[in-house]
Amino acid sequence: MGSSTGSAAAVAEGLARAAVGTETDGSVTMPAAACGLVGLKPTHGALPSSGVVPVALGQDTCGPISSDVRTAWRLFLAMKGAKVESDAGDDGLDEGALRGKRIGVARPMCGGYGRETERRFQGALDRMKAAGATLVEVPEEEFPSLVSKVQEQELDKVLAPEFKEDIEEYLRSRDPALVNGCRTLKDLIEFNSNHPEEELALFGQELFELADKTNGRQSEGYEETRDKIKYDYRFDLD
Repeated sequence: MGSSTGSAAAVAEGLARAAVGTETDGSVTMPAAACGLVGLKPTHGALPSSGVVPVALGQDTCGPISSDVRTAWRLFLAMKGAKVESDAGDDGLDEGALRGKRIGVARPMCGGYGRETERRFQGALDRMKAAGATLVEVPEEEFPSLVSKVQEQELDKVLAPEFKEDIEEYLRSRDPALVNGCRTLKDLIEFNSNHPEEELALFGQELFELADKTNGRQSEGYEETRDKIKYDYRFDLD
């Protein structure tokens, strides 16, 4: 359910009140949802990414996982280096706090969980609207096509080139002894192939091999596809 599954499971089990996960596309929010928790993927760039093993720096971010929104908000503030007041998040949204903000509402992803969940979901929307937000409904018939269209473009043309470039930069920045002497993606592929019982018992390395065939961000079509994905999301929501 995502690379931060362990973080979510630890919070759900009560081993910690909150945890920090990392997400490229769903690795905080999906495990949190599966464990009945709150997972926040902040706006990209809102938190520092130093030390995070990259998949694609254009999407990667840290994010809090907790059992309630208030704790997630406090952890987010702490991660930003902001002062966390003892009552931070206790009073809800002030009047006008979200004025000028546009918030997408993806009901196809939020329904079917029972009347109580739907009642609380609608209540949250009402509170945001009362605080000045403009809610933008994503039509149910358009949502699957929007997601599949973006995902099809994303892996081959955007995520794979970014992964190759970013993981190699990360490897070169580490002590060779800590990364088994690997300096390139090709080195990682070779290491995994030489240690299949440990490294390939549960997952293959198809993404590694796909990414290694690219020329990083200099790959043909990378910039055009990246910009088109951003446009598609914004245009379809608008």
